[in-house]
Amino acid sequence: THNHKLYQNSKLLSTDINSYLIFKHFLLFTQISSTPYSTLHIIDLNSENILSKFDPNLYIQNLNYKNFNMRTLERGSQIVTCSGINVILQMPRGNLETISPRLIVLDEIQKLVNEENYETAFVLARKHKINLNFIYDINPDKFLKNIRKFISQINKKENIKLFINSLSNTKKKEY
Repeated sequence: THNHKLYQNSKLLSTDINSYLIFKHFLLFTQISSTPYSTLHIIDLNSENILSKFDPNLYIQNLNYKNFNMRTLERGSQIVTCSGINVILQMPRGNLETISPRLIVLDEIQKLVNEENYETAFVLARKHKINLNFIYDINPDKFLKNIRKFISQINKKENIKLFINSLSNTKKKEY
């Protein structure tokens, strides 16, 4: 609204909103605070009943909410657009910055693995320092059925060794 409030239908989601954007199945918005920083919030709209869990003070008091990702930004930063895994922001001084939020990167890796594009998923995971075990954890049964395809796509001994060394018995909650 004109007074910087974000609503879902008639339900107040957050106040002090500077900019927002819906990208794929994510809601991204920047929130101004009284500190020298703004906050970028990324909410996965595919999470179960996410919109029914909102309360008016969600982004003021409950900073550990499990269905979104937060990042501090320079105060007054605004979302310009999203492309692929990149979020382009305009800083108050006019310069543009590109970031790759972890939640969006993990979503892209999951999509690539489901499409059996293991090489691109592997490169993306390495570039963004995501534990390679995530590639296996997405769908272990499907991965084991396609292990030959994975090996042929990776096709470097060093990368296969790296992947094997990253495997663990427990499913990680944080990547």
